[in-house]
Formats: sequence, structure tokens, C-alpha cells
Amino acid sequence: MTHHYHGNSDAEAFVCGKVDAGEPVLYVSHDPDGAWQVLCGDDEHRDIADVHLACLGCVVEKFAAVRDVLDLPEGWQAERIDSKQAWTRSRLPT
Repeated sequence: MTHHYHGNSDAEAFVCGKVDAGEPVLYVSHDPDGAWQVLCGDDEHRDIADVHLACLGCVVEKFAAVRDVLDLPEGWQAERIDSKQAWTRSRLPT
């Protein structure tokens, strides 16, 4: 299956190890440079080794909830308190 995100079928995302291990996705950002971040929401990601690059389409297939925020414009983020809550969208702080 080919995924197109803002016209880019080769989009990638930075994914934290906790999400990769099965924790829910609680934070997604579409950075001003076009990069995507799919994270657990933990502020303790200080070690770059805890984050890896993955195919965004693969992330969406594994975590369907990410599909709900793929329309985020560049420079925006979406957060939720837990996996049962709705996403709250806001501009990224400058």
C-alpha cells in the first residue's frame, strides 16, 4: 500500500522506542522542516538512541490513531492524555 502525506509517498517519521515497544502514541508533530515525530508523550527523550527513523506509512499501519492527525500542517502538533482521548491540536511553540 502506498501512502501519500502532503504529496510525499516516501515520508518518514522519528519514532520513540517506547512507541515501538507498544506504548500508545500520545504525541505527533509535523515540524516546520516537514519532519514527523511520533512519540509516547514522555518528556524524557534525552538520548537520541531512543528515537529512530521509520516509514510514516508503516507507522500508520501499526498505529491507526496516527491516521487521525495526518492532516497536521507543518508547524503543528497533536497531543492526547491517553489512547482513549481525542487529539488536541496546536501550533508548535516558536
